[in-house]
Amino acid sequence: MSFRTNGGRLDQLATLQYFQWEEKFTKQKPYALLMKAPDDFPCVNYTYGPGPPEKVEDMRGREDEYTLDSHGFAVRSQVLPVIDFGGKHVEEDYLPMVHQLIHDECGSDAEVFIFDWRLRSSNEEKTKHDATEYVNIADPQLHLRPAIGAHVDQTPAAARRRVFHHMPDRAEHLLKSKRFRIINVWRSIALPVEDHPLACCDGSVVRPEDMVPVDSVRSSFIGESWQTMYRDHYRWYYMSKQTKDEPLLIKIFDSNVAAKAKCCPHTSFKISSAPESAAPRESIEVRALVFTDS
Repeated sequence: MSFRTNGGRLDQLATLQYFQWEEKFTKQKPYALLMKAPDDFPCVNYTYGPGPPEKVEDMRGREDEYTLDSHGFAVRSQVLPVIDFGGKHVEEDYLPMVHQLIHDECGSDAEVFIFDWRLRSSNEEKTKHDATEYVNIADPQLHLRPAIGAHVDQTPAAARRRVFHHMPDRAEHLLKSKRFRIINVWRSIALPVEDHPLACCDGSVVRPEDMVPVDSVRSSFIGESWQTMYRDHYRWYYMSKQTKDEPLLIKIFDSNVAAKAKCCPHTSFKISSAPESAAPRESIEVRALVFTDS
């Protein structure tokens, strides 16, 4: 359900998906296999389920109220030129824009190391595949469906392991001497988003006990994400009809203990009032290690 506020914003009443706790997790850690597994071995041992209807507030018109430190997310302005989001064009033409965006946000002296990027689409023609075919989701050219469960990409332990994995020679020095953040940059790469937008939870109200660590098992790396359980103290936000010139920065981890928001759970959600003619959501998400002096 959509409803306009007195300020003209388009808030939503949405049903978000959350991690479902099961008694088996007292003995078996939740996991997701992001690699090929034996046919009779379950790739995921946990599920999502709907929470109660929740208000998702529209940020449009008050974008300046939300920052990475205060809420764990921020909407910024950056014109996206015509780019072919296929193959090397992402690395040659788009990733430098992400570097600039993070430098503008965190300071020109920030060291930025991009370690991953993903294309997503709600267009089923782009995301469907043969059920018998192995799908390598590590392939950045593969279009993934919008993520449907509230989560944070990295736990604190996994965030630090990322540094040792990608920057082994300098990891110890960087982690001891610098403020370390993982920042995702999410943006539409086509028409304004009319359905399946990204919702961000105010990170200042999220507690470690609200989330469950889940192993993300790849062939070359075992990561760990936070999967979020429903709590009634969450505050959710999104950007109505977000355009390709309105990138969203999402904080995944922050080593600064004084930061009000240490991370930001996020998820896509279905807008019940979206017209059938709504264009498919087309987006890209870039993940970066960021090191600064403060």
